[in-house]
Amino acid sequence: MNSQSAYHRIVMLLGLLMLPALTLAGESTVDSVASNDGSMIYYEMAGEGAPALVFVHCWSCDRNYWREQIDRFSADHRVVAIDLAGHGESGLGRKAWTMAAYGSDVVAVLNKLDLYDVVLIGHSMGGLVVLEATRQAPERVQAIIGIDNFQDFTLKFPPEQIAAFLAPFDGDFESTTKAFVGSIVGPNTDSAVKSFIIEDMASAPPEVAVPSIGNVVGYDYTPILKDIHIPIRTISSSLRPTNVEKNRMLDPDFEVDFIEDVGHFPMLENPEMFDRVLARVIEEMTGDAKTAEAEE
Repeated sequence: MNSQSAYHRIVMLLGLLMLPALTLAGESTVDSVASNDGSMIYYEMAGEGAPALVFVHCWSCDRNYWREQIDRFSADHRVVAIDLAGHGESGLGRKAWTMAAYGSDVVAVLNKLDLYDVVLIGHSMGGLVVLEATRQAPERVQAIIGIDNFQDFTLKFPPEQIAAFLAPFDGDFESTTKAFVGSIVGPNTDSAVKSFIIEDMASAPPEVAVPSIGNVVGYDYTPILKDIHIPIRTISSSLRPTNVEKNRMLDPDFEVDFIEDVGHFPMLENPEMFDRVLARVIEEMTGDAKTAEAEE
C-alpha cells in the first residue's frame, strides 16, 4: 500500500482532528503549572460550580477552541481549558509526545486546582488524553465525554500503514495538514470558520504534530479501558459512523450521541447545537440538571 492510499484510509477510518487558536471571551484567568517532566502547562479558568468541566483540545489545537463553551458553561460551573504541552502557550521542550505524557499535563492542572468529581471533555486526540489522565488520577474524575472520537476502540493499524500515513506529513507538513483538515471539516461549515481551522492548524510545529498524530493513530485502547471504571460517552458528527457494538466489547456501558450537519469540529461549526447536546449529556451523566436547564 503506497503512502497516499494509507493516508486516505486512515483519514476515512479515524477522522482525527485539528485546528489551533481563537479568542476566549468573558471573565477568565490564566495560570500555569509544571507537568511531571517540567513542561509548563498553561490553562484558563472561569466560573464556579460543580461539577467542574475540564476541556482538552485536539491535535494541533489549543484551549481557545473552547471559547464558546467557556462563555456558556461558566455561568454554572467551574470551567477549565488546558493548553497541552507543545500547543498554545504551553512549553515545547518535551522529548516524547505520547498520550500518557499529555495525560500528565491534565493531571498537573487537576492537582494544582485540587479538583474532584471532574467531567473531562476531550476533542479527538483530547479523548485519548483524558483517558490517560483518568488512569493516572481516577479519584478526581467522575465522567469522560469524548467529542468526535472513540469511533472504534478495537481498531488497530499495522506499523507499516502508520508509517505510510505519516510520510506525507514528514514530507510537506503544511500542505498535507491543509488537505487533511479540509477533508474533515463539515461541508456546510461557514467558509470563514473553515478557512481559520485549515490555516491555523497547518501552522502547528511539525516537530510536535507529527509524532503526536503518530501516537494517536497507533493508540491501543485495550489496556487502558481495563483500568477505567467510570462512564464514557461521546458526542460525534453523524458523518462518521461509530461502531457501538465493538466499543461495548471493551466498555459495556459506552454510549454515543450524534450531531447532524457538522464535521469534526462541532464546537466551532455549530456551537449552539453542540452546547445543547453537551449540556444534556452532562446532566445525564452527572445528574446536574441546572446545566441542561440553562441551555433551554
